[in-house]
Amino acid sequence: MYKGTKKAYMTVEASLLLPMILGGIIFIIFLGFYLYNAVTVKQAVYIAALRGSQVKEESRDAIESYVEQELEKMLCNRILSGENMEIKTKVSDHKVHVEMGLVTNISLSQEIDSKINFGTIRSKAEASRINPVDIIRSVRKVNESQISK
Repeated sequence: MYKGTKKAYMTVEASLLLPMILGGIIFIIFLGFYLYNAVTVKQAVYIAALRGSQVKEESRDAIESYVEQELEKMLCNRILSGENMEIKTKVSDHKVHVEMGLVTNISLSQEIDSKINFGTIRSKAEASRINPVDIIRSVRKVNESQISK
């Protein structure tokens, strides 16, 4: 008597669970895109600051343009769905400071202009400008003053 009424319960459960499971999988994939972009930007900003700190005998403007070119070169084909890249560099006598912002959008379809905005990735890095020759000379001066005593 009750055999015929229990046939559709699997269909109802599947119709409720399948969209939630599919949505969770799609969310994890989009989160992976966002985290990949965040890690790539963080790494590229630090490498650009480090490369800028190693440039010697140049003006500050030349170092800033070099850092921006290196950063754009590193991120050229590595960013997944990013736009509005903002790069700020500041070079002082002792440090190179690089900041970058990137809006992460993930497109749902090529034909339709629908995009999911995951937010802005901001990253900053700083590298010290150290002249090895000056450091070695100062260490030798300290050692010589201790030896002569």
